[in-house]
Amino acid sequence: MTDLTALTEITAPTTDDLVYVVDAPTGAKNPRKCSIANFHAVNDARTKTLTNTTIDAEGTGNSITNIVNANIKASAAIAYSKLNLTGAILNGDLAGSIANGKLATDPLARANHTGTQAHTTISDFDTGVQANRLDQMAAPSAAVALGSQKITGLANGVAATDAATKGQLDIAVASDITLKGSYNANTNSPNLDNNPTAGTILKGDHYVVSVAGTFYSEALQIGDSLIATDDDPVEAEWIITNSQIVTPIVTANIADEAVTEGKLYISNAGNNGEFLSKQSGNNGGLTWATVPAGYNTPTIGSTSIGSGATVASLAGLTSLTATGALTGGSVVVDNLTINANAIEATNTNGNIELDSNGTGYVEVKGNTNDGAIRLNCTANSHGQIIKSQPHSASADNILLLPTTGSNAQSTLVSEISTQTLTNKTLTSPTITGTGTIASGAITSSGAIQGTQVDITAEGDLRLQDASGGQYVGFEAPATVSSSYTLKMPPATGATGKVLKMSSTANALEWGDAGGAAGAELTSLLQAVGYSAANQSPATEGSSAVSIFVKTIDSNNQGLYIRLKKNGGYQDVQIA
Repeated sequence: MTDLTALTEITAPTTDDLVYVVDAPTGAKNPRKCSIANFHAVNDARTKTLTNTTIDAEGTGNSITNIVNANIKASAAIAYSKLNLTGAILNGDLAGSIANGKLATDPLARANHTGTQAHTTISDFDTGVQANRLDQMAAPSAAVALGSQKITGLANGVAATDAATKGQLDIAVASDITLKGSYNANTNSPNLDNNPTAGTILKGDHYVVSVAGTFYSEALQIGDSLIATDDDPVEAEWIITNSQIVTPIVTANIADEAVTEGKLYISNAGNNGEFLSKQSGNNGGLTWATVPAGYNTPTIGSTSIGSGATVASLAGLTSLTATGALTGGSVVVDNLTINANAIEATNTNGNIELDSNGTGYVEVKGNTNDGAIRLNCTANSHGQIIKSQPHSASADNILLLPTTGSNAQSTLVSEISTQTLTNKTLTSPTITGTGTIASGAITSSGAIQGTQVDITAEGDLRLQDASGGQYVGFEAPATVSSSYTLKMPPATGATGKVLKMSSTANALEWGDAGGAAGAELTSLLQAVGYSAANQSPATEGSSAVSIFVKTIDSNNQGLYIRLKKNGGYQDVQIA
């Protein structure tokens, strides 16, 4: 065969030409044919650069795809007529400027402007507007807000509809006093002299003192007046009017019982021990006068004595009604002496009785301290006080004293002292803390309940018999290495059962007698008959283990137990 490399090349193969292909030019030859179609298929799969080649894009079935801008050389050119630019030119595509003549509408012509325009785009807008006077503007048709700003440079108003200046208002307010209400000078209520909030006190505000006290450094009395001379006044901008010099004062302006002794008009100075007497002929109608002689040692013919009398004796008086204080010396009524703070019985072993009416009671009032009654010893050097609970306890209750036999004595139980109680019955008591029973036994007709009972020093827990003569006791060992508690079974055991430890820690349960290995021997074993024919128990397969006697030889028998092993039964001699 001619070497393939020496063959003549076909420069222009046609569809009728047939090309033979050999796998390798050298070595063993394996010739195969390749059609023009096969050749084209191999050639089409290669990347090729076309030079002086005409591509008929308009031919049937021909198309050029995947051409991007990078595939077009800078030197290449596409005719403008070949470009479809309708609606495709964007703002970013434009460079430089466009002549107004190229535009359909002249944007600079004011007649062509529509829509809105910000004032900031007009160079002299703010300057031009601000140069106009307010009187040149149209009158407002709604309220005008000033943004919390002042109007300055305002002329004094003339017409009734003109605005008034502050100076005009100050003059008007100076003659206008507004009564704001009462003032508590003791608590400074409302706040007038301790940095009051700005704007709360205005010029002309008038307050009348309802409770005496101090205003700044000035002492005020009920009825005094305070008038502010300026807004937010300081101390020097207050007018203080003393009520004692305000005129005129008429009866209608004085409240009942509101005039003190010092404010009454009295005609003379008076001396100690004198009283005010009505004297129509004197100025003011009051004068200090001495007590008539008859009031010092009166003859009692009625049950009342004039006010202010000094009485040495009230012999024959059946009752005494005092509308004021009884002062000076002591008052002796029958067997009773009242002297200062002491009320004493004068008859031998006499009682002092306080008799209330109906459901009433003798009341000891509290003052700065809680109400209390002191019971002294015979020497009046020691005493015990019965005292009410404090106000914070809100206690309203009745304490009943204990009942005892005739002439018997009883002692109240104290919360803090140590006392011995005898023959006491405690109904549903709650005892907290720890205590000690010195000796003897605790006796109860009912149950003694608790969460824990401690019997110390290896003592006994004794359960007595019916007569109480004998008992069964439980006692702890002398030494316990570690404390433990035994829990009883939850139910009563059957006959013949014994207590034993369960698998639960420190718990007892009912079970059969015997050790751990034979605890259930009674229930596990059963005696069965023996069948000589098959040398086995007469019955197999029960839940219990079969135990039986089996003949060993003519002279011997053995005790056997039948156990199941590996699925079958096996006899085991045990005796």
